[in-house]
Amino acid sequence: MTYDAKIVPYAGLGIGNPVAQGSRIKLNVEIGAIYTNSPSVTMEGDGMLGPTANQGQDFVDGMKDFKFYPVVNVGLSYRLQK
Repeated sequence: MTYDAKIVPYAGLGIGNPVAQGSRIKLNVEIGAIYTNSPSVTMEGDGMLGPTANQGQDFVDGMKDFKFYPVVNVGLSYRLQK
């Protein structure tokens, strides 16, 4: 499965500042979404998987409605010296 787009837009909101003064341990949380095009699918199979190799187009058709993918990013930072 490959995506043709070389640049993918992302929008998100985050809470936290890993370089702020105060505690040595910081927690950052970011929630957002990526917008992309439908994937291109190539399927190959031998033996028992052979009959399913022609279902790539069915998979692509099912993915056409999925343009946004959720992203959740959690970061933890630790300052060595105060």
